[in-house]
Amino acid sequence: MKHIDTLWEKLQYIIPTGYEYSKNITLTTDISSLTGLKKSRRDDILKPLNLFHFARIFLLLILFTSLTPTFAQRIAILGAMPEEIQLLESQMSKIKTKTVLGFQFKTGKLNGKKIVLTETGIGKVNAAVVTTLIIKEFHPKSVIFTGIAGGISESLRQGDIVIGNRLTYHDYGRLTNEGLSTNATRNPITKQLNPLYFSSDSLLVLQALNAAKEVRLQKMSAEASQPNISVGTIVTGDTFVTSSTAVGHFEKTLQASATEMEGAAVAQVCYQQHIPFLIIRSISDKANEKASVDFQTFKKIASDNSATLVKEILKQL
Repeated sequence: MKHIDTLWEKLQYIIPTGYEYSKNITLTTDISSLTGLKKSRRDDILKPLNLFHFARIFLLLILFTSLTPTFAQRIAILGAMPEEIQLLESQMSKIKTKTVLGFQFKTGKLNGKKIVLTETGIGKVNAAVVTTLIIKEFHPKSVIFTGIAGGISESLRQGDIVIGNRLTYHDYGRLTNEGLSTNATRNPITKQLNPLYFSSDSLLVLQALNAAKEVRLQKMSAEASQPNISVGTIVTGDTFVTSSTAVGHFEKTLQASATEMEGAAVAQVCYQQHIPFLIIRSISDKANEKASVDFQTFKKIASDNSATLVKEILKQL
């Protein structure tokens, strides 16, 4: 804060508290002595006084702006894997890289918006760490996570997109002989329980739906139909799901549409820090016994579909 104090001291001399208006009158911030003067005379004296107060406020605003982080209006965009952010990075302009604790954050512009883009790595811990860092270092006005997921809802096909309006964990809770009973997490800041489901920002969801009307997504094959975009619940856990049994359980107990490994962790950090967030996921597999093969086959197109929607969302912001 020392440099701020120094600038403030210098600022005191830019606009003095007194001003020689004539040989006999010195302006000060104390106007009590002006009450006995005629109105026209008071106005002549107060006009330059008001001007200097305005100038001082203006200079203070300039000083404040120069000392405030320039990242305040940036939108943070995260993806777990390189493929999930590759399309976005390739179309950014004015890219600058900043490394924080070994993580690389790329700032620049995309579709006319200032963004900061980064790869979190796979899993809840990585996602939470990087989300915390990006909030602390770049002060984004909102956070968008883009990437791929396993489809749970029967209606979803590879390439389809789920706009996550609710996020929850499928692996956090109490494990008993009857199985896992999911619980809400605890907010260490408020000492209260978080909601079981974290809700994405309603305005961001609406803007995503508006963007969905404008985009054309890649089909998984020439014979496939155009991918669909829907809103649904996304569940998160530190497991790559390849089980039809688990899929049925998630759909029945958590009303899940898709499953992945980062979204709820990002949502929890943003919720606790009061940052609007949105999770976008494109389906790469059906989280069943074929998931490992389908994931490798479709992850690139699915990643690009999710990123394509995010690009269009930026136009809506």
